[in-house]
Amino acid sequence: MPCLMKKRKPKIIVVDQIVSQLNERYNSASGAATD
Repeated sequence: MPCLMKKRKPKIIVVDQIVSQLNERYNSASGAATD
């Protein structure tokens, strides 16, 4: 975790990755529900 504290940008990148993963799951889930 100290690495994230030293660099602030990588922390944002990690958040972006998590958000993108959640979006993919939501899209796939909503798509299955729509079908």
